[in-house]
Amino acid sequence: MFENKLDEKQQKKAKQEALQKASQIAKSGLAFYCTILEECLGDGGALLQSLRIMNTPVKNREGVVMRDISSVGQMCITADNDRLFVVFYVKDVSDFTAEKWCNRALEKYSVERKQTIDSNTCVACLTNVPEKDVYVFKLKDTLVSEQYAMLRSSGLLPTDDGEEEETLFGDDAFD
Repeated sequence: MFENKLDEKQQKKAKQEALQKASQIAKSGLAFYCTILEECLGDGGALLQSLRIMNTPVKNREGVVMRDISSVGQMCITADNDRLFVVFYVKDVSDFTAEKWCNRALEKYSVERKQTIDSNTCVACLTNVPEKDVYVFKLKDTLVSEQYAMLRSSGLLPTDDGEEEETLFGDDAFD
């Protein structure tokens, strides 16, 4: 149902982007991460392949794992002009599965197709609904914002307490 239709050059770009996103996720230190993968070009199969690449542990020459983000919950999105694919990945979180996250995230949208890939992964496809003023190119950023808000309100991500650390500049900072 979700097969990769990108050509070899496009797949190489998508792989590079997936590796960069994995590095960003690892550096973030967050338990959940929501992102957009532009290089998948609205291809659901490429999005699933990118998720697998992102969750493959990276080892150094000595075989020591340098990066493993497979325990980080992830929502990845790709879209073209007509369709938006979103994949949810959750591992080892009690009472919060990829399928539950997918259902909760997309409950107010018209989902064209949805498939649970395995116990950790669920993917969905949304299309434009002009009569409801729903367009996938607008929906990408909206979904990311909505899901970060939902994760914070559910206690799955730290909340922003509104306090900013004071930054000191110049020589006067040490007086």
